[in-house]
Amino acid sequence: MTPEKENLKKIFEKVLKKDIVKIEELKFEDKEGITGKVEQSSVNLHKYGIVFKDGLSKEVLVKSKSRNIIKNGIRLLNHDNDIYLLYLLTRYHKVLSFDKNYIRELKFYENIDIELKKYTIPCYGCYKNSLQSKYLIFMREIKDSLEFDKGYIYKTLDVIIKFHRQYYGKKEYCAIYKLNCYTNYDYKRSRKLLSYIFHKFDKENKVYFSSKGLEKIENFLENIHIYHKNLPEHRSLTHNDFTTRNIFFRKEAVLIYDWELACYQNPEHDLIEFLIFELHKFADDEVRELITYYKNNLLSALNINIQKADYERILEFNTLEYIVNKLSVYRLADVSLKLRFIKQMCKNAARMLLIIEEKFE
Repeated sequence: MTPEKENLKKIFEKVLKKDIVKIEELKFEDKEGITGKVEQSSVNLHKYGIVFKDGLSKEVLVKSKSRNIIKNGIRLLNHDNDIYLLYLLTRYHKVLSFDKNYIRELKFYENIDIELKKYTIPCYGCYKNSLQSKYLIFMREIKDSLEFDKGYIYKTLDVIIKFHRQYYGKKEYCAIYKLNCYTNYDYKRSRKLLSYIFHKFDKENKVYFSSKGLEKIENFLENIHIYHKNLPEHRSLTHNDFTTRNIFFRKEAVLIYDWELACYQNPEHDLIEFLIFELHKFADDEVRELITYYKNNLLSALNINIQKADYERILEFNTLEYIVNKLSVYRLADVSLKLRFIKQMCKNAARMLLIIEEKFE
């Protein structure tokens, strides 16, 4: 959804609260930059040069969304027109985080705690049309970010722990931010969808996962609701797409963006997701150290204690859930989008499954 040209000036003036004399759409230097390569009718990113009446100027990124994102997401994943998959996606897509995706990021930027804003991409404001079916987010483009290297890992974990400390145990933010919060029942009814997607890759699964790993995944798919029921009550606002694709690394700061999939779930989900993307850069001992660092600093920040056996169940659940849920979605999308990182992610996920079977202090 691109703002109609005749309304564009009024919308910009309303959001930026300044009189404007000129608006010019600009080309991106890097279209992969801020939201990834998603060009659907439901998600578009535009860059504008704005000249104000007082003579000042600035460049603004406008991210636009509509309710079509659910329909387009289902269409993307069902690339081979599988009728049964279409039925499952239509009925059970909530567990894939599609629900309220189109409005969640806008609600996040409108309501985020002021102390945490310095860790997110600067947002000038948000706009929704009168029907509340189309949404615009006005952001600053970040151009001076650095490539991720291992030296940034602890700083990155420290930043996400700040979010968990602020929102831990505060389920009321599910309504404020339109967060998904999955129940045992949600997982129970999603088993058919998650199992069907995972088994569409049976041939590749045997390459990536050991027979023991596949047996564990099969048991998880059958009993995911029981695994979830056995977890301690331990939830916070999570980014739920916490990878280096959605983080700017700077000399003195880490900025996290694309909060559209934010969820209310175990804080360890963010850790597991980040590691599965970057695991090939770390040795096993380093991964163990990272998990221990995250556990100790998270629990200290929250001023809570979780028994060792319970924490091991949390790590196992979030690793297995990521494999059968988010990773499976990436694998389906890969058929159409040719995502260059998928093979490495599958290898990393299989290795992560082996690592979390070990015991942690």
